[in-house]
Amino acid sequence: MRVLFFNHEQYTDFENEAGNIELRLPMLASGVITEFEDYGYQRIQNEQGFEAMIDGALTAVKRFQPNLVVNSTTWPHKSIPPGYIADIESWGYPVLSVFWDTIPDQAIAARFERPLFLASSYFCECGSFMGYARYRLWNEVLALGKKVIFLSGNNVLPEKFRPNGSPKTIDIGLIGSLYKVRIELLTYLNRALAERGVRVEHFGGHFNVERANAVDGRSAEWLDEAGYLDVLNSTKIILCPAGETGQWGVRGKIFEAMACGAFCLIERTPDTSMTIPAEAAATYSGHEECRAAILHYLDNEDERIRQAAAGYQWFNETYNSPVFWKGFLTGHLAGQRAEQRAGQSEFPSAPFVEHNYGVLRDKFTEALGGRAPTPELMAGMNFEV
Repeated sequence: MRVLFFNHEQYTDFENEAGNIELRLPMLASGVITEFEDYGYQRIQNEQGFEAMIDGALTAVKRFQPNLVVNSTTWPHKSIPPGYIADIESWGYPVLSVFWDTIPDQAIAARFERPLFLASSYFCECGSFMGYARYRLWNEVLALGKKVIFLSGNNVLPEKFRPNGSPKTIDIGLIGSLYKVRIELLTYLNRALAERGVRVEHFGGHFNVERANAVDGRSAEWLDEAGYLDVLNSTKIILCPAGETGQWGVRGKIFEAMACGAFCLIERTPDTSMTIPAEAAATYSGHEECRAAILHYLDNEDERIRQAAAGYQWFNETYNSPVFWKGFLTGHLAGQRAEQRAGQSEFPSAPFVEHNYGVLRDKFTEALGGRAPTPELMAGMNFEV
């Protein structure tokens, strides 16, 4: 199978981007891809301009003639616009478009995210259950004949993320970029926990919004792979808050931490609740509940160890990224697009996710009340499980 990767470089060199670590490498590990090429579209745009980026992308498709184009998106203004993806599709080259974050600004979503969904044969939502459910339901109800997939825990390359037996020398660690809401949480916790001599330590991330806008690039202390794995394996409690307000998602590092056997304390949101079962991870809602949970699990080591083991077991029983991509890619090679036209549009997610999607689909059908669904209705739908 021949695959052409459209690679982003949102914050750092591509080798350290999520598009490589959480998508490209697991796809290559599936064993199905026999030939591949990389086209770093964002680097070309940054160095040579928009027209050079588009010309290079279209030329690469025509020259390589791939069985599949994997379009890993970045900021809307830096990504390949939907119209050019539609052109590639019209030439007979199927495109898998990948979204790393649901766009909270619905005006931007209407200009970029939704047209890209409509332009692509395949659409992958990486972290938001609600985003995945929205587009899968849209696809099914309107019989668009696409495949909508949820990356979720299939972002983890098994050979990279696993327990290494390191002693737990760090009490609480928060890994990742510093959005305003995370800064507020850190400030509160470190004041509230000071009397116990406990501190939440922050590691890594791409940006700190107090230093620069998130779009401006790296403004935080980036952790290399070795440092990142060391923190995951050496920390008693990995604190996993949501990101930007209204843009919850389920961060890939949650699953990377679980794969390392780490204990995760995760902020409860509709996305996390629909993706990770209650028995697999400890959760909190709000600053005070987070503080109380931290103290509880620091004081109850046996319970914390049991919970970490439950998360590790659930993850390993549920996810295997090379197997996931092998199923997707072999299905594509076997002519899955013809099956889609016959109505088989699902590519099943993990059992817990699949159950919750079924619940949401039933609620939406009930809410329709016999009304005929339209593209306008599907674009504007707002639902909760």
